[in-house]
Amino acid sequence: MPPKQDPKKAKNNATTIPAISSPVNVGKIASIPQLTPLDSKKLLDNSQAIVSNIRTYLDAQKSKKVENETIAMMQMLVAIFDQQQLLISALFDKVMTPSDKLIDAEGKERLRSFVIYGIAESGEETNRGKYNDDLGKVNSLLDVLDIETGPANVYRMGKQKDNKPRLIKVVMPTSYHKNLVLKNAISLKNLPAFANVFLRPSLTLEQRKADYDLRCQLREAKKNGNNMRIYRGKLVPITNPGN
Repeated sequence: MPPKQDPKKAKNNATTIPAISSPVNVGKIASIPQLTPLDSKKLLDNSQAIVSNIRTYLDAQKSKKVENETIAMMQMLVAIFDQQQLLISALFDKVMTPSDKLIDAEGKERLRSFVIYGIAESGEETNRGKYNDDLGKVNSLLDVLDIETGPANVYRMGKQKDNKPRLIKVVMPTSYHKNLVLKNAISLKNLPAFANVFLRPSLTLEQRKADYDLRCQLREAKKNGNNMRIYRGKLVPITNPGN
């Protein structure tokens, strides 16, 4: 027969189970940041960019005639995302304010855009002539990069200063085509006609500032004899000068 337990000790050792009706610590819930419709839309746009990269990968695998369970699963996930995107976009249209929609439109254009450095200003006299000249140069660039479609829009950014050529912003029909342009741009360094032409994604003001600061750090590193380059937003040493 087991020994009897002291009722007082048993009470002290008992585990307290909170009742279902116990009050919730609302302080912890209140500390969770609430997303605005625009913030949520940015998350969706980021997801679209990721899916666009997946599509690029799948197209590359398709060209190599690679078929396996992983590829099939990725294709199925992309198809599901496309279906859900239609529903989510319809919901966002109902809750977003006009100002949110304006900012969102700029963000959507940025996902499809890239910027070109190093193309000389047109010598045409009229603005329309200058535009057509720039458009022709951009199409020549896309031909070299073997892009199947043309740009949706092309324009110079800002006002010209000190006779320096302004940047050209190019808006592609889809983010897939923009990503393909940037992927193929590595071949430009081997072409004398485009040796001084550089491409980068379209950036926000904050991203441009960070990019400028990073390039300043790169120039300083080279002055000090360090062989560096910018890779994925960071300064890294160049281990193979041929790349």
